[in-house]
Amino acid sequence: MTLSKWQVTIKPNSVLTNKSEIVVQCMKSQKYLKQKGISGFSQTYIPIDLNTEAMIITTAEKSAASKFHSHREGSFRYIMSGAYKISYKENNKTKSVVLEKDDWIYIPRKVKYSSEVIKAVRIMHLYCVTNCE
Repeated sequence: MTLSKWQVTIKPNSVLTNKSEIVVQCMKSQKYLKQKGISGFSQTYIPIDLNTEAMIITTAEKSAASKFHSHREGSFRYIMSGAYKISYKENNKTKSVVLEKDDWIYIPRKVKYSSEVIKAVRIMHLYCVTNCE
């Protein structure tokens, strides 16, 4: 296994956990792997290279919110627990959807969206680098 910029590259037949020595080493070397996000969102980066820009677990308490913004890459989000509302711009109209446990959403790159936590939430994000659009 090798350490890249801030991710561990997976080699064939290698099992990794958050307790694997190389993962612990990677996480200790990167102070931004655990950080406070926007308006009460907390993020933990998972430093595994799965051909994604980043894999992140986000947690937030009820009423945490983000303003409309976009990303340079697409993102896939899987709701692990809780509920939150995503509002997004599509064809110059604002649309909204409430996502709950086991729901998911894909937000293409450069699409503006905002979010509001309805019930304390835990979300897995995968930010895409290739083959997303």
